[in-house]
Amino acid sequence: MSTLAAPFQTDPEYYALNHLLANTNLTNPFLRRSDSYASTVPDGCNLAFTIASVLPKCAYKEEWEPKERFTDAYISTQVQVLDYLSKHAADELTVAQAYFFTENAGTKPYGPTAKQAVEICYFMRSFGFDVYLKMAPREKKIRLFLADRNALTREQDHLYWEQNLKTGKIASLTRVTQAARRSRSRSRLQSRARAGRRGAVADIWEHARAAEAHGA
Repeated sequence: MSTLAAPFQTDPEYYALNHLLANTNLTNPFLRRSDSYASTVPDGCNLAFTIASVLPKCAYKEEWEPKERFTDAYISTQVQVLDYLSKHAADELTVAQAYFFTENAGTKPYGPTAKQAVEICYFMRSFGFDVYLKMAPREKKIRLFLADRNALTREQDHLYWEQNLKTGKIASLTRVTQAARRSRSRSRLQSRARAGRRGAVADIWEHARAAEAHGA
């Protein structure tokens, strides 16, 4: 039996990622790839902090994907991520820093392919960063999010990366943060509206019980 059988059966997020990376063309047509080396994690890397993730465990591991030649920029970004963790807790990650890591994973001046963006996201996830992927199939986009550790639902999570699957076009940090603010504002309004409806129903029942008690 394949060693991947268990993750496929028990981890929907890994299954979705594997399907995405295997069946979707995530290459950036404008990317110039350099001769590079196999991806490695430096030996003796001491992480300064360990925290519990607010996201479910994901069995995704970079080495399970087809062996590819990563660019020097991608490998350099991996080292930057580990260096960050030697000085900061994973929950100190900001949208701007997550964007910076992702942007640097690709060969300049073209930026990363969508696949590289996803891979660096889950490389970070494997080291405790609360980051994850959401697909937007109709728009042919990937969106990467930083989880809000203080929120009870994922609706309040912070968008930090958006990339078109077809063209490879990457949304600027300014555009991403503006879109994220609008999305969170809509989520808050929807939450208040739902709370208002629940309150109205509760009031109706309260009045009904009061009327019934008065009639008795």
